Amino acid sequence: MHPGLYLCIAMDATDQVKFGIPQFKELTKLDGKLRLRSHLMICVRDSGEGRNIDIYDTADNIFHDSNLTIECLHRSLLRHQQLHGGLPECLNLQMDNCVRENKNAYLFAFLAWLVERKVFRRVYISFLSVGHTHFICDQVASRISVAVKHNDFYTRGEFHNLVRKCTSPRPFVEQVHYVTDCKGMMNPERDDNFKGSSISRPSGLTGPLHFRFELDGDHAVIKVKKKASQEVWSHPYNIFEREGDDGKTVYTSGFDFADIGAAAFKEVAIDKLNLIKKNLDRCRVRSGEEAYADQMREYNRLVGLPTGPELPFDWANGGLYEPELGGTLREPEGTNVISFLISVLVYTVYL
Repeated sequence: MHPGLYLCIAMDATDQVKFGIPQFKELTKLDGKLRLRSHLMICVRDSGEGRNIDIYDTADNIFHDSNLTIECLHRSLLRHQQLHGGLPECLNLQMDNCVRENKNAYLFAFLAWLVERKVFRRVYISFLSVGHTHFICDQVASRISVAVKHNDFYTRGEFHNLVRKCTSPRPFVEQVHYVTDCKGMMNPERDDNFKGSSISRPSGLTGPLHFRFELDGDHAVIKVKKKASQEVWSHPYNIFEREGDDGKTVYTSGFDFADIGAAAFKEVAIDKLNLIKKNLDRCRVRSGEEAYADQMREYNRLVGLPTGPELPFDWANGGLYEPELGGTLREPEGTNVISFLISVLVYTVYL
């Protein structure tokens, strides 16, 4: 009813192509067990305008860490902005309780930065508790798993076409070749204790499952709850702390997109590359020459690390969102008395 107020995004990663691309319904011992791997990030977006599914695919040369989570979240926010004419004022995120990819200082800092930049007035993130980790993303992953099990595909493009048809609404599928190094911008010295960074990690944040990011004056703070049933949020934590130009302590991020360097890549071990090439050659006859040529083009991108202009920071508009480009957050429909009374009347009539 109020798309200008809320956007809900559920995110989860999955690996559904067990041995990699090409994939065959009927396996033989000659095929080998390591080919062109696929790692999917599923983002399910719900708002008043309906449901959208974004699926991002990465190869072996991309780290599965908070940089990838931030990259996929950013791309989904841009897609929502483009499809619906802007961003709402409140973002709700739901993720599993994985420290490497999700529940860490880097993702928290990025969300706080969005609030600090006034892209959103408030951001909530909830983590699934142990033993209760099945949610909407798992349903999408299940449909992908069934499609993979019962179909042959020889190239990544064929795999993406299959994914687009396996669930409803039809997903948007994109190959992620570059991942912006937000971790390098936030923690230039790569220090485990964030020495030289403005990120201040308050203690005691590993246990809570619910987090709220909002402005306190001119800086973003975090409030937490251990359980959804808890009525009162905690006292505010400052996630940023640094020395200002006047020598006084300030609680703003100090981040600047100008500090983002080359894209982040993972070097693939030579032994692994050799095995992938060996198995692709084994599958050459079954794949066909055209598909094999496509496989080799992808394989060559895994050999060595790209350099120079091949490693861009390529976020559109320098990483800025609509509210920062002269646009504004949508008006909060919930404060419109007439809209509220109409909603109550419709609900009463329905009852």
